[in-house]
Amino acid sequence: MRNFRIITISILASLTMVISACDPDEDDPFGDEVRDKYIGTWRVQENNKKKITYNVQIAADPGNSSQVLISNFYNYGIEPYAIVTTGTITLPTQSFAKGIVIYGTGSYTTGKINWTYYVNDGADLDTIQSVYTKL
Repeated sequence: MRNFRIITISILASLTMVISACDPDEDDPFGDEVRDKYIGTWRVQENNKKKITYNVQIAADPGNSSQVLISNFYNYGIEPYAIVTTGTITLPTQSFAKGIVIYGTGSYTTGKINWTYYVNDGADLDTIQSVYTKL
């Protein structure tokens, strides 16, 4: 009978450790919010014909938990929304004042977003390769 109790206690202790090991990692800086890693101030280096550097602010879209808002996009003062997933950010086609239309995609890797996006001002289609680095 004593051996049965020891075995039962050992099994229960083992199960408790296995179950606690399945809890979410407390040290995960992004938690359950995939978009949290995109939120913040970013230094933008555009590598198109202008080769300019400027800052943008990416904020959570209060109306949609899978979207963010990007202020000063294209260094033009416009604020498009983007859809985020674990490693991808997508700019759906959007129109702004003065006939500007944008769209594109980016990929996130540890504090950087590598973008390819397109800006059409009605006269020219500008193809931009840029890197956003989190500040």
